[in-house]
Amino acid sequence: MKDRLFLLLYFAAVILITSIHQLGFLLACLGLVIILSGKHLLTIFKKAVIAVAAFNLVVTISYIVISSLRGEMSPTYVALLNLRVMTLTSLTFLAFDRVNLFKALAFSRSLMHLLVLAYSQTLTLQRLFEEFRSSLKSRSLRRPGLKDLYRHGASTGAYLTYKSLHDAAETTQAM
Repeated sequence: MKDRLFLLLYFAAVILITSIHQLGFLLACLGLVIILSGKHLLTIFKKAVIAVAAFNLVVTISYIVISSLRGEMSPTYVALLNLRVMTLTSLTFLAFDRVNLFKALAFSRSLMHLLVLAYSQTLTLQRLFEEFRSSLKSRSLRRPGLKDLYRHGASTGAYLTYKSLHDAAETTQAM
């Protein structure tokens, strides 16, 4: 019951955070996430920063360049956008740290089946990713260069995308 309640609160918070456009409110929400994180604060924020860094950088730079050319630059909007993304991402990592999705969705057989399919797919892709990473490491005499790492990452990403699409098609046909 606790997990279901926390999951509902999470969904309500996501809707609320995406609906409000005030910096003070978003700062207060981020502060609440910090307080609720407790001893897991550093872990949650490290994951959140890694997850949003590339997105926020690209979106922020793109917005600044385009809006500056148009003469519509708004530093408040940049802060609002980055703060919202960081708050939502931190909240999501906090929710997944605290909520057992299997308990939260136990009330519905359909949702449980969907969760089991998604979870098994995720575990398979994680295992494959680790195998690809281990294979690169075991087949390299010295540390791979940046070009090799990019090439390996692209090949791995392409394979995992293909596998995901193939497995999704098979699952859909089976259902």
